[in-house]
Amino acid sequence: MLVAAGSNVTMPVHAATQEMCFADWSTALPIVQREILTPVRDLHIQVRRRNIGDLVRITLCTEGDRYIYRLLLREPTGNVAAIIVDARKPF
Repeated sequence: MLVAAGSNVTMPVHAATQEMCFADWSTALPIVQREILTPVRDLHIQVRRRNIGDLVRITLCTEGDRYIYRLLLREPTGNVAAIIVDARKPF
């Protein structure tokens, strides 16, 4: 991934991946609202309820024509894991 200078959007290194991530939540939040995606607050609640761990970082990305969240979380064991979930129905 590359981040364009002065941009809040992370661009894919290879066009074949067709993935774009939003590095800044001031850019991502309007997309979450417009596309009726799961709000970040609800993600935190769902992760806690499932005892998956604690969210460390949430990044909104597009993958083709769908939105995904790339999550970095600290598992109850202390390990750090990266997972990808659908931004509309994460769990």
